[in-house]
Amino acid sequence: MMDYYDTISTPPLNINAMQAHLLDNAGADDVMITGQLSGCCFCIRPYAGGLACAHVHPRGYPGGAAAAAALQAGLTANGHFSNYPGALTTFGRQNYPQHATVIGVRSAGMWQIFAQFSNNSHQTLNNPSAQITRDRSHPCKSRLRVS
Repeated sequence: MMDYYDTISTPPLNINAMQAHLLDNAGADDVMITGQLSGCCFCIRPYAGGLACAHVHPRGYPGGAAAAAALQAGLTANGHFSNYPGALTTFGRQNYPQHATVIGVRSAGMWQIFAQFSNNSHQTLNNPSAQITRDRSHPCKSRLRVS
């Protein structure tokens, strides 16, 4: 996870050249799970048959109470990974009510990204918002659209 801004002495995160983790199509790792999103934004970019991704925390992002939504809007409009060129798909405060967890599963060499939503720290799971496609076979899972 990256904080947008750690302390007053640390410069803000450069959203035009963020570090990312590459979920490739080789190796033994078949599952990716984020920590709880509670205002954070998950960014993703298809790259070389895999997915580049980052979990960005809005701490210190300008905007007060609207910091999480402002962070997602900024990342959607201007965010880029330093080593994986192209526009980002974002999943953030505008897509989930209070909390979410993002889960990636690699099957047959393809990554699928899912999300679980909750209004009460995952004691109860909710239906997804419009920006992700619901997986009808699993009422608690949602699939992020990655293009």
